[in-house]
Amino acid sequence: MEATNLGWSPSIRQLKNDSKNIFQSKGYPATSNEEYKYLPIQKLTKAINQEKLIASTSDFSLPINLDAYVVFIENGQFRKDLSTLNGLPENVLVDTFTNAFSVLPELAEKVGKLADISDGFVAKNTAEFDNGICIFIPNNLQLNKPIYLVHFFSGSSSGCVYWRNLVVLGEQSSAELVSHTYDANLNAPVLLNTVSEFSVAKNARLDISSLQETGSLLSEVNYSIGKIHSSGLINHFAFCLSGSLIRNNTQFLLHGENANCNMFGVFLPTTGETIDNHTLVDHRVPNCQSNELYKGVASGKGTGVFNGKIFVRKDAQKTNAFQSNKNLLLSDDSAIYTKPQLEIYADDVKCSHGSSTGQLDEKALFYLQTRGIGLEAARKLLVTAFAQEILNEVGNSTLKEYLELAIENKLSTF
Repeated sequence: MEATNLGWSPSIRQLKNDSKNIFQSKGYPATSNEEYKYLPIQKLTKAINQEKLIASTSDFSLPINLDAYVVFIENGQFRKDLSTLNGLPENVLVDTFTNAFSVLPELAEKVGKLADISDGFVAKNTAEFDNGICIFIPNNLQLNKPIYLVHFFSGSSSGCVYWRNLVVLGEQSSAELVSHTYDANLNAPVLLNTVSEFSVAKNARLDISSLQETGSLLSEVNYSIGKIHSSGLINHFAFCLSGSLIRNNTQFLLHGENANCNMFGVFLPTTGETIDNHTLVDHRVPNCQSNELYKGVASGKGTGVFNGKIFVRKDAQKTNAFQSNKNLLLSDDSAIYTKPQLEIYADDVKCSHGSSTGQLDEKALFYLQTRGIGLEAARKLLVTAFAQEILNEVGNSTLKEYLELAIENKLSTF
């Protein structure tokens, strides 16, 4: 039986009111803002100027045939009838905010504790969201299969969806989350504005795979932030496969000693697409480690952005932090803007960052052609090999196979 809607807690009501005031004061960020200088916000105008998206009922099929607990969200509305959550272990909670907070009211106090409402998109989301998905994994529980969260869009209504996720892992627990934004059949511009907050307790592990296939009419601005406690681990994968406009802000706070995070990303912009990734790893305490590798491939008149920062605080001695961004430009009109950054206030650390942008190796292309492989096939082979380094880190074989095919299909359009 579903819990009764008891309304928002006083803390959430206050948070939403504060966010509304901030947004009314500041609005959306402009391109004069250094953090948004390459984001063509004018692309969002048609969707932003509409009301919230009207839900519609349509035929569907899951993009990936994962053996998973499925959370199905259609046009911003949770579809319990299309979700498959039977068999969840006892005390594991995967439900809407309304129901989850009625069962465990203390979870409501975690909403908004990490996300920065000074960002215009976060402020707007926080002021406007009317529900979300809460995932709670209790202590000492290893979830036996992934949670597959599908955002499915179709229909002819233009508008905005403001979505919220809260994921909380107890001590010595583990879980895998696959989040997939999918444009099935949109006929009008839509903006998905998502804020996700992750809390990973001592000795817990969370694997997150974010897939974005948003098509030409669905834009996504996604803000994800996680707090990792002692000896906790987050592995985060971002696969930005297609989209008119995608902006990802991904931040992890290493809050307890021996906390770790690994961040991997692939982004593939082509003509008419802007894919903008901003990342931040905040080393707050000693003896933590982070590793980050993002790869971009731009073709046609596509635009990609990677802006990554490693921040090491004064007390975060014995930090190991590594960041790398590698890019390929497949045409003269494509562009990737890259800005790796280190900001270090401790003196006993091992940190590095780097970036490279270039074209396909002409010698490698020539070698493959001398072996009877056509030019286009050789180009596709080399680009696929370029992305394979990231795909090799994906542990879920079904997900990996889907990504390999999706990337191959995208390359066919280059």
